[in-house]
Amino acid sequence: HTDERGGAIHNNYYDISISNSIFEQNSSGENGGAIDNDDLLYVTNSLFNGNTAAVVGGAIYNDGELYTANSTFVSNQNTAIAYSRFASSGSFNHITNVFNSIFYNNTSVAPKLKDIDQGYSGSDLSTKDFIRNIFQENTFGSNNLVGVNPLFQNFAGGNFRLQLASPGVNYGNSSLYNQVSTIPAASSRDLANNPRVFGASIDLGAYELQQNQQVPICTQLTTPANNSTNISINPNLTWTAVSDATGYRLYVGTSATNFNVLNGQDVGNVTSYPLNGLQQGTQYFVRVVPSNSAGSASGCSVTNFI
Repeated sequence: HTDERGGAIHNNYYDISISNSIFEQNSSGENGGAIDNDDLLYVTNSLFNGNTAAVVGGAIYNDGELYTANSTFVSNQNTAIAYSRFASSGSFNHITNVFNSIFYNNTSVAPKLKDIDQGYSGSDLSTKDFIRNIFQENTFGSNNLVGVNPLFQNFAGGNFRLQLASPGVNYGNSSLYNQVSTIPAASSRDLANNPRVFGASIDLGAYELQQNQQVPICTQLTTPANNSTNISINPNLTWTAVSDATGYRLYVGTSATNFNVLNGQDVGNVTSYPLNGLQQGTQYFVRVVPSNSAGSASGCSVTNFI
């Protein structure tokens, strides 16, 4: 703890590169619960967990140049990363670039955003670029996933590695990582000292999942039951969830080979779907096909009801 800025590090004069590091439970009486940066700071493959700033920037406050890639920010208080709103001028640069990173369960004092926001009110004239992150609220940048659960293996237990079904698996971009790291992604190690790239592409966050996504197995309709009769013309279809599935495609039709009501509609990662306006006394056939980034299940059976 410090009563001033930067609970762990206050960088005022130097070019600093931080990689494969953990910042936990640091606090400051001003800005930058873990780090206060006034100069040049590079951060890769690092975890910021449970840090607190009394003013703003629970994990990092940036009043200089900050370049961050593949880091995880969880449960930091008073906005995980806060930055100066001023424009770069002369030798004083105000740049905040964040790539391939995960923000989850961070908090803020309204109206500030929980993940990344300018530190103080006024027009934001700073330079910034946010690409391919999982954000809680911030909508600036491109190809970011906003408001989604990163699906850590055990968030409550402090295990911030990703599950197979995580939207962060293979979602990163190695060229973005290489803009920040002095070691190319193909030669780098993650926070657990595993290869930084495993599978189709680099993962988001500080940890790389060391397991390939597998095509999910089939599921089957649970309601209406197979061969059931006297079903409502507005039935609610339900099925059993399948591990590793990130979505389901629904086929509904008046024969087992003619899906003329729904033909492979992606209904999302849900286990129920309402149908409306079916014909009374007509037999309907249903197939539910789980899918993920590796592909769709094959050979899934068809059930029917009237």
